[in-house]
Amino acid sequence: MRDVVKRDGDTLDRYYPPTCPQCGSKEGFHPVKLQEDSTGCLMLLFGGLIPYLLYDSSRRDKVECERCGFVFSPVKRLTASDYVFAFFVLAVIIVIVVYLVATLRA
Repeated sequence: MRDVVKRDGDTLDRYYPPTCPQCGSKEGFHPVKLQEDSTGCLMLLFGGLIPYLLYDSSRRDKVECERCGFVFSPVKRLTASDYVFAFFVLAVIIVIVVYLVATLRA
């Protein structure tokens, strides 16, 4: 019994059922538009892919509680691609550590 927040045909079903941190309401949310800027493009152009991904992940969708007006970011569910990326990063770290240990023993 919760409202599904829709934005441009997209649903926020990838989020856990949002609960307002201020009033505790579990329904009645609507999306908040973030002000568009070119900071992400500048990050990608001058900083590279990693800073851009960090910046982009910090700009999560925000919703506003209709009961109290509090704006917050609901907790996001992890997707399969999140797990694949984490596994890949962990595998690279393990390979580097094994290589360094083998190099130091030789």
